[in-house]
Amino acid sequence: FYALCAAIALALAFGLYLLRVRRMRQQFALVLAERTRVAREMHDTLIQGVVGASAVLEAVSGMLPQTTSLAYGYLERARDQLRQSLDDARRAVWDLRNPSAQAQDLTTALRRTVERLAADTPAKIEMEQTGRAKRLDGACEESLLRVAQEAVANAVTHAGARRIKVRLHFAARSVRLSVGDDGRGFDASQSLAFNGDNHHFGLAGMHERAAACGGHLTVESVPGSGTTIIATLPV
Repeated sequence: FYALCAAIALALAFGLYLLRVRRMRQQFALVLAERTRVAREMHDTLIQGVVGASAVLEAVSGMLPQTTSLAYGYLERARDQLRQSLDDARRAVWDLRNPSAQAQDLTTALRRTVERLAADTPAKIEMEQTGRAKRLDGACEESLLRVAQEAVANAVTHAGARRIKVRLHFAARSVRLSVGDDGRGFDASQSLAFNGDNHHFGLAGMHERAAACGGHLTVESVPGSGTTIIATLPV
């Protein structure tokens, strides 16, 4: 009898130990996921904003001796972009502490994002929305906006695109965002091969955003033939 009681007590103690270990692993996974999310947010807001502002300021440096008035216009755009980057950073930090539903629908938010991006690049950016619009989870709508922002930034910064097409399609059970460009393209089979390049980190972040919402991201590209990035999320 005593041996049986001891065995039961030992089994209970071991079970509690396993439960504690599992909880610790879950907590560690949550912390790691949060760190990854914060790194992604920093990349998609601050880094992209600073890169864009730097490009504008570089253009200013080459224009000052010739067209001072036009240069001042570029300086104002750079200041506006830096302000927008700060707003994005503050919003990301706020969302960490107090997530809330998005005030505007996805189509409107995406259209405004595209308009802002178009004002800061020489490339022509067009957008179209098809299907009956639906609301997604606030975090997933934000993820689609960030995917669009990153894809457009890649097309301009890395691919030298002159035309970019942003499409948002609502189907019965899914929503699909596609960003296509006429840039130089690249080897899509190597799109996730991380080598410290900002471009590849951005692609990895887009994949993570889509996966976190139960969706997937497809990269279609061939050197010299442009690139199309497609994010599909369930509704």
